[in-house]
Amino acid sequence: MSAQTVSFLRQLDIFNPETFQHLCHVIGVGAIGSRVVELLARIGVPEVHAYDADIVQPHNVPTGAFYPEAVGSLKVTALGQQLAGFPQTLMTAHPEAAGEEARFPGVVFVCVDSMDVRRLLWQHCLRQQPIVPLMIEIRIGPQTGQIYTVNPLDLSHGENWEAASAYAGGFTASLPCTNQGSAPLMATVTGLAVNQLIQWHAQRDLANFITVGLEGMLSVQAFRW
Repeated sequence: MSAQTVSFLRQLDIFNPETFQHLCHVIGVGAIGSRVVELLARIGVPEVHAYDADIVQPHNVPTGAFYPEAVGSLKVTALGQQLAGFPQTLMTAHPEAAGEEARFPGVVFVCVDSMDVRRLLWQHCLRQQPIVPLMIEIRIGPQTGQIYTVNPLDLSHGENWEAASAYAGGFTASLPCTNQGSAPLMATVTGLAVNQLIQWHAQRDLANFITVGLEGMLSVQAFRW
């Protein structure tokens, strides 16, 4: 596929990838992160770094961005192969878990499974880091999702995020972050998360906390700190 076969003409009034100069880092590319990476390529983000040491499991296929033939492959490798048809996006695969020594110059999407790992990344790699202009962190429950959009240099943002992240591992005290969830929920929440990047790039006011519920009547609420 040539670059000419991918046109972003219909979105240019919303997001022009030629004017976006930031790297995007996606930490954890399971059900949530794989869809974030795919959406970043679909809006034309020029450079994406994906971090994950795990392989694709059968349960990753319905909820993530993976095809069935990717089962058994490294998640970052499978994503790179699937996104080869979007040559305007350079995706760098990091088949490793991002540790406390890692540095992420650019926008960071935190999509890991563990609340403990989220806090470790925040404390050692993201909080008050001038090289990180924006952190977008996503949490998923069975039929609910949460999106936190944080300026790591803003002390009030940091305090509010830390207060919202003080419970035990996972979306609640007992539910691991991606233990349950449906494809519609993943698509809805990751779409809203990537839209936060679009709004930030357009220098519009951002909600710092978005909550989505798909059980019963659809519920979407947004709040600023």
